[in-house]
Amino acid sequence: MSTKHVPDFVVVGAARSGTTALWQALGRHPEIFTYLPKEAHHHLFAAQPPSFTGPGDDILSRQVVTDAAAYAEGYHGRRPGQIAGEAGVYYLHQREGLERLATASPEVRAIALLRDPTDRAFSSWAHLRRDDRETEGDPLRAMELGADRVANGWEWIWDYVALSLYADAVTDLHDLVGKDRTLLVRYDDLVDRPDAVVSEVCTFLGVDPSLATAPPERVNTGGTPRSGRLHEFLTRPNGLKDTLRPLVPDRLVQRTYRVAMARNVEPIGQPPELRRALAPQFASDISRLETVTGWDLEAWRTVVHAV
Repeated sequence: MSTKHVPDFVVVGAARSGTTALWQALGRHPEIFTYLPKEAHHHLFAAQPPSFTGPGDDILSRQVVTDAAAYAEGYHGRRPGQIAGEAGVYYLHQREGLERLATASPEVRAIALLRDPTDRAFSSWAHLRRDDRETEGDPLRAMELGADRVANGWEWIWDYVALSLYADAVTDLHDLVGKDRTLLVRYDDLVDRPDAVVSEVCTFLGVDPSLATAPPERVNTGGTPRSGRLHEFLTRPNGLKDTLRPLVPDRLVQRTYRVAMARNVEPIGQPPELRRALAPQFASDISRLETVTGWDLEAWRTVVHAV
């Protein structure tokens, strides 16, 4: 077990694939210390803060911890005997950042949750629509714009299709972290068998699985806010929140935020034609991922899941 200010494990993504739910479950395990903020991404950006220019991209800039001393400070709440972990969904798709992470913590373990690519892309679009960042109401058109948006300096989350391609990302995990130190989890398994998946993750991390708790059913759901005023209060800078934040523990703040967000969001149904339109873009990557993982991913080609 590491005693330095580096993670013993990292939940590396994919975005919109159950990382927050798993993170909450791990955070309740007494033998695990979970780093806050969740998306610190210290090794991804090194000492240079991100300068993304898309709508709402400043949210990530405020979360990222680039200062080395501040990053180390985040580990000070770790108790003796605990393993420490971080979560950063962009490590999965950014090889240079993953390499820096693996160099800083050569014994790190990586957990990657992989979701049906069409469902993941649609969920990401719905998430940005929920937060009033995505103005394009047609998800397919938004996905067609993704690569150009990122090329123009927008955050990586906007390239919905690219973040749903996993074969190269998993290969990089195996190369840089090690296949034996990497655990791949299917999002559908987390949804269908949450207790079993969390137990598997705990065993992989070397902590007692009998002390684990299942993740909540709905976390960070994308969709349409039921109350625009509440959503604005939760997601945008506010003087009252700034006043209260120093008085309330960070973990309580984040837990309250996620519960309120989930209750205030009405999910959006995925249009059936989206899968037909995106299938050609994902077909080759799905086949390559089957080769890399040994998984049977036929369901990703044929089934539309709930978002």
